[in-house]
Amino acid sequence: MSSDKKLVDKIEEKIKSGQVKMRAKSYFIVKTILNILAGVLIGLAAIFLISFILFTLRINGIWLMPGLGFRGLMTFFISLPWILILVGLLFLLALEFFVKKYTFAYRKPVVYSVLALLLFVGLAGILVDKTPLHNQWLQKADNHNLPFAGKFYRGYKQMPVENTYVGKIQNLGGQSFELVDKENQIFFIEVTDQTRIFRHQTLKAGDLVMVMGQLNDEQQIMALGIRKIEQDFRINYRPQFRHF
Repeated sequence: MSSDKKLVDKIEEKIKSGQVKMRAKSYFIVKTILNILAGVLIGLAAIFLISFILFTLRINGIWLMPGLGFRGLMTFFISLPWILILVGLLFLLALEFFVKKYTFAYRKPVVYSVLALLLFVGLAGILVDKTPLHNQWLQKADNHNLPFAGKFYRGYKQMPVENTYVGKIQNLGGQSFELVDKENQIFFIEVTDQTRIFRHQTLKAGDLVMVMGQLNDEQQIMALGIRKIEQDFRINYRPQFRHF
């Protein structure tokens, strides 16, 4: 009992000296609500960012690069939006802090909660990417009807992918064909024994393809890799053929 009395006396002394301040119950309720709200907002921001990263990889064709061999795989890693990925990781770290502080997860090893967060945020990001949200906002950004995020969307709409060209095949013959891009530019593609064609796809006139190779001054490309694209992944990409 004496030890309890000493503890009470010490607490009272600290309160009187100002070292410990009395707080109303409402203070802790409001603080908890604000912290939970901050955690929810951070979680939503992380999900949005993950979905936006997936969206940019899809509309720029970067996610197709690994199918073009080793050079394609290297281009894939180089072309990833690393700044967005790092910001997303910071969001996840902040979210982990709130999860450990306010849920049962504080009793579990950190690796469990981190994996659970990655799984939850990743799946949620994939689901958001499947919705028309980013497509609609990009269209608004193109029309300058997205006040705050318009520049952000336009900046990531066409991220440069070095030595990569997308277009439709025409005048296919032998080991070469013409590639017509969305600006109706024509590139002359040379296919060699070293050209990697994704899964040995059969190419034909009218196919939409991605070609990796070095462009020379004569608009010729020695193809390092070719991959057929079954659907149009670029926004508003409707190339028209020229007639000769």
